[in-house]
Amino acid sequence: MVKNSLIIFAWFVCFTSCVTPQKHTYSSSSSTSCCDDSTLRIPDSLVHTPRDIANYINDRNFFDEEKLKIIFNWITENIEYNINQKHDFELEHMISIDRTFLSRKGVCYDYVELFNALASMVNIKSHLIYGYTKQHGLVDSNIHAWCAAQIDSRWYLFDPTWGAGLIRNSKYIKMTNYRFFKIAPEELIKSHMPFDPQWQLLDYPITHEDFGSSIEKKNIERQYFDFTDSLQVYSMRSRIENLISEKTRIEKNKGSRVYNKKLIHEYVSVLDENINTHYFNNTADRYNEALGLYREGIVSFNEYVDYWNNEFFPYQKDKLIKAKLDLIEKKFIISKTIINSTYKGDRKILLLILELREEIISMLSRVERQKEFLNEYMNTEHEKRRLLFYSKI
Repeated sequence: MVKNSLIIFAWFVCFTSCVTPQKHTYSSSSSTSCCDDSTLRIPDSLVHTPRDIANYINDRNFFDEEKLKIIFNWITENIEYNINQKHDFELEHMISIDRTFLSRKGVCYDYVELFNALASMVNIKSHLIYGYTKQHGLVDSNIHAWCAAQIDSRWYLFDPTWGAGLIRNSKYIKMTNYRFFKIAPEELIKSHMPFDPQWQLLDYPITHEDFGSSIEKKNIERQYFDFTDSLQVYSMRSRIENLISEKTRIEKNKGSRVYNKKLIHEYVSVLDENINTHYFNNTADRYNEALGLYREGIVSFNEYVDYWNNEFFPYQKDKLIKAKLDLIEKKFIISKTIINSTYKGDRKILLLILELREEIISMLSRVERQKEFLNEYMNTEHEKRRLLFYSKI
């Protein structure tokens, strides 16, 4: 049997590095704001697991923005950027979250995974955004991750990694910067370029060419994009539909001259792998469903054959015998219907599908012969029925 767990979604395993925090320094005024509120901090004695943070928030009547401030505060004040960490993106998100919480260290992916998980725990919609950045006019060739979160039905942007500190003289300096809390899309786009233009949250998204250029275009020179409507559709679509749509948007938004072409290509390749993985897993699920019904049909058919070999003894009413055979046939028919509508992209599973289909067809043929016998059996006088078992195979 094809196991459903044979392939799982493997997000971004091809990327082995994450962009560092910003390397420039902010004045003290830029690192504090109205968000710097002691009432929006959790006492250390109450925090032993990520769930403790969520429980603290959920047990109190905070507004959504206040919830996110508490999460942002805790992460930026308690997680240190690990400049020496060489890592791969985790296959299982909760592994990354627990590791980050326990070690109190991580890189961009770890920061946003924790932010995203905690937002979900306090019933706030959040989305991980992947892209790259620009500092001092120079485009970075490493992937970076940040977040979008919904407050009062509107989406806002957050970067807890850049909000936690900066690197100076190859050393990490913790310095909470609320500039990256609920930052305006038109401001963040100056330094953060998402692969998917939808998550620019702009009516006139820029291309990768625009991002890498020092010449700023006016909105009139760009194509209008209703990101609000796009996000509404996004919230209603399935994961696979969103993956396909994301790939389409990325391809469309490249521009004539593509900065970070290799990085974008790698990201799109990962999308392709996940799309193919989805179809394979869907195929495996459908195949296993069809195989399960086929096996049930085989067991029932063998029981029916044993009953036939005993000349339908102990005796039952004709309609009950017919109902047994009809149910067996129904299982094989449903199994065949499922297998005929199953995606056949992978050659290995295609061979399994074709083999199962032939076996189902063979069993349906045997069921049909039994139906013909049963029909003759029911139309024969009772005292002559036993003779039929000696004249039929």
